[in-house]
Amino acid sequence: MRCGEVKELLALASGGDVSEEEWRIVERHIAECPSCRRLYRAFCEDRARIELLRGLRLKGDLSAALAARRRHILHPYLGWMVRFAVAAAVALVVTLFVVKLMPSAQTQPPHQTPSEVFVNDTTDFVKKVFENATVKDMPRSTPKYERCRILEEADATVDF
Repeated sequence: MRCGEVKELLALASGGDVSEEEWRIVERHIAECPSCRRLYRAFCEDRARIELLRGLRLKGDLSAALAARRRHILHPYLGWMVRFAVAAAVALVVTLFVVKLMPSAQTQPPHQTPSEVFVNDTTDFVKKVFENATVKDMPRSTPKYERCRILEEADATVDF
């Protein structure tokens, strides 16, 4: 067998991951070829070093550190979003507390009758807006016009 074909099996053979027939082929070849023999010994030494490393313990919890790093890679802005949400919640609580402590200056005096109280009616405003709006028949693809449906008419564009 040629060196190129055997080199594919050398790494597997160094770990004992080949069949009996493949092992015999590798064994015969490394007996004849000095470069493949050196490569096979290097693979065996590397495997022995890896086996020695299996018994080592690392300082700290490596799996927790890897999980935190993975979480940071998947969600890079998660920490900022949590901080922003907490800050918004604190601001809301403080605002509600301050509003609760403020004296109520907007209470209605008892001498006013309901007819004197101003009612904010937006219907007049909406009518005026639609009366003053200009309707143009422009192609829909023009981005400066917005489409809207006006009462009974089909789609028309209104220039705001």
